[in-house]
Amino acid sequence: MFAQPMFADTIPDEVLMISKLEATSNAIRLRIAGLAPDQLYRGTRQEPSIAELIATAVDREQAYLEAFQRGLNEDQPRLGEPTPGPSFLDRDFAEDLARFFDLRRQTLDLVRNFSEEAFARRVTLPDGEQLTLHDLALRLQRHDAQLLRQISARKRALKAASGVNELLDMGVAGKLGENIAQ
Repeated sequence: MFAQPMFADTIPDEVLMISKLEATSNAIRLRIAGLAPDQLYRGTRQEPSIAELIATAVDREQAYLEAFQRGLNEDQPRLGEPTPGPSFLDRDFAEDLARFFDLRRQTLDLVRNFSEEAFARRVTLPDGEQLTLHDLALRLQRHDAQLLRQISARKRALKAASGVNELLDMGVAGKLGENIAQ
């Protein structure tokens, strides 16, 4: 019953990578569901707010999409550093989130159509390191995993500071929802 499925070794790495990249958008939605708007912008000096994390993810997704496009269309492309966007406080979270979903959809549409030869194409990063498009996509997947861990950590910190659990433990919360901060 607890043995590995027989086909687990036959699933190509590219399929697993693409499925994880596809799952990121829904994972973000699930993690931010139930948070009040002010909680999305609440951060500390040590930990960025969820809005800042998403804004950074938008900038990263734009850079990676351009890298995939250039890697596919140019011979020996050299990627530039992404230009930082406007201040995170000047950006609208809903627009950033929608922009991330749109960019991710474009990235997935492009990467899904890569052949083995396309995944093997090489790009040169700004620091001079050369990577295949496959490795670049894996790097994006790792960034996604880190982003999701950071959002989860922020959400746990926000929930711990909301005081709902203390009210529920004392039996005085009544029918208060999970998000008392609203």
